[in-house]
Amino acid sequence: MKVATTPKFRVGLPQKPGLAIQWGPIGDVGVFHEMTGENLRISGIVPQPIISCMAVMDYCLSQKKHIVSSFVKSSQSLTPDAMNKRDLVESVVRILGVNNTSKMNPSISLVELGIDSLMSIEVKTLVERNYDVTMSLQEIRQLTVGQINEIGESSSDNPSAPETATKIESEQGMN
Repeated sequence: MKVATTPKFRVGLPQKPGLAIQWGPIGDVGVFHEMTGENLRISGIVPQPIISCMAVMDYCLSQKKHIVSSFVKSSQSLTPDAMNKRDLVESVVRILGVNNTSKMNPSISLVELGIDSLMSIEVKTLVERNYDVTMSLQEIRQLTVGQINEIGESSSDNPSAPETATKIESEQGMN
C-alpha cells in the first residue's frame, strides 16, 4: 500500500491520494494472534488491541500524510540481567514459530529453521535495536543458534530498554 500511495502523494493528486496505515502486530485477530495465542512483546512492541486500532482510525484518516503508523510500545523495561543470550534465542525462535528449544542443535541455521523474508527483517530489527549489532538480511538468514547465543552473550550488558507509549507517527520523506 505504501508503494501505491507515495507516487500519488508526490505529484499532488487531488484531496486524498491514498493512505497506508502501518499497524504493527494486532493482538486480537489475524495470523499473529492465531500463531501466538497470547500477547508477546516483540522488538519492544506489544500487539495492539483491535479496539485501539478503531480508536485511532479517525485520527489516521485526518492526517495530511500518506503513510502513518500506529503501534503500542512495551511498558516493560529490560534490565541487562533480563536480556541475556537465552532471551535472544527464545525471541528469535518465537519469531520463527518454533516451540521446543530445549534440544535445539546450536549449529542449525535460521534458514534450516524456516526463516522467511519478513521473519528476517524482524530478527534484524531485534538484534539491531536490543543488541546494537548490524547485519545484512543474508547474514541474518545464515546465523546459527550458537551464533545467536554468542550475540546475546557478548551484548547482554548493553541492551536498549523500550519506552512506554502509544503513538501515532507520520512518516515524512518516504522514497
